Amino acid sequence: MVTNGWETFWSSTDSDEVLVNESGSNNATLEAFWRDHLALVSDRSRVIDVACGAGSVLRKIHQPPDLCVGVDVSISALRRVSETSKGAATVVADCSTLPFPSQSFDFVFSQFGVEYAGIPAFLECSRLLAPGGVLKFLVHCKESAIQRSVARDLATVQTILRAGFFDAAKQLTQALSSKIESEVQSAAERFNIAEAALRSEVPIAPTNFAGYAYLGYQKLLRQWNQYDPSDVLSWLTGMQVEAESAAERLSNMQGAALDDAKLTEINTALSHAQFPLLEKRAVAALDSDTWIAWELSQCI
Repeated sequence: MVTNGWETFWSSTDSDEVLVNESGSNNATLEAFWRDHLALVSDRSRVIDVACGAGSVLRKIHQPPDLCVGVDVSISALRRVSETSKGAATVVADCSTLPFPSQSFDFVFSQFGVEYAGIPAFLECSRLLAPGGVLKFLVHCKESAIQRSVARDLATVQTILRAGFFDAAKQLTQALSSKIESEVQSAAERFNIAEAALRSEVPIAPTNFAGYAYLGYQKLLRQWNQYDPSDVLSWLTGMQVEAESAAERLSNMQGAALDDAKLTEINTALSHAQFPLLEKRAVAALDSDTWIAWELSQCI
């Protein structure tokens, strides 16, 4: 079962949302989108959120349905669902092989999740939809504002990893701790090379991951006497793990994004399996004409 960096993300973040604004508040466009569509859910409904993450969609359901299920590959994410969405059952599963009978749900939802698993996941979700039911997805699409942001974030993470910044910083930390002049000089030379490579490609600012990590390490060096070297090494290791996980997750976000050609492939597969085709609509941000996602719908 492939988690694409999401298990690390959900086990390390305090947020229950992936897409928030700069103040940490929920994305208003997504809130409005789901508020309108979830109003159709009644106390007799059977609802499933596929690739549900920490349950951001499920938490927006105001009328508790007869059956409410969240499915994800991340155990850490599903723990959040259990804590915040009372009455929701959670199932660890890949959305390309969902362990439920056909036509067992009246509402099949997904927000930035099902597209990661490709065509098999769309076929599985269609299989689960009961007659008269509604399938509603928000999916990543190429050239959206979200994808442009993903590209920028991925570039900074890949740059700091490619520059060897963390390994160079660890070597310098160990050398400073040893106080052996030759080791300090050698480590400093290596760090200067990594530092130059990083600064030549990434704006050094706390608003991007590479800048945050760089400035954080510089602060630790300035306050060297206040920290145990082992704590500095532990911090660097944690940041490196976070960077590697973010690179994997962001790369998969790029790869999952749909375009018209991919949607045609999905609809061709659905047609061959005698399922209704997916209808597409671009979803724009509430405060601008910038579109952030595609809404995919299917009704039977």
